Amino acid sequence: MNSLNIEDAGLIPQVIYRDSALKLRIANLSLVAAKAAQAGDLVARDLFLRGGKGLGEMACAVIRQLHLNESAVLVSGVGGVFQTGELIWNPYREEVLRQFRQASVVSPRFSSVVGALLLAYQRGGVEISCSLLEKLEAAHLR
Repeated sequence: MNSLNIEDAGLIPQVIYRDSALKLRIANLSLVAAKAAQAGDLVARDLFLRGGKGLGEMACAVIRQLHLNESAVLVSGVGGVFQTGELIWNPYREEVLRQFRQASVVSPRFSSVVGALLLAYQRGGVEISCSLLEKLEAAHLR
């Protein structure tokens, strides 16, 4: 709680919501929680365990909604929480594979910025070819 300059955990919601930089505040808290979990804090470790499992459940819901249940589907994850490494990836992967044994859970090939670029290309009528993907990879736009 030192990083938030508070003495009572009950004040965390007030600290998070007190200004317009909400996303940055939550991202910073995620990093604080990751450091605590890596240092052995059981509450922080449990947060990542439950969070990863919850994200895995959401990924599985998407698989079902897209009717990919019988497919060997490729699953990944993006966003700041996935930058905490195996703290989030392990429970995420375990939950997806528990529900869909034929799935493969992998790190994203590209960053979310490149993903947005690819969507813009697609919407603009540009074919997303292997050659284009190789060029983006060679440009180190991961």
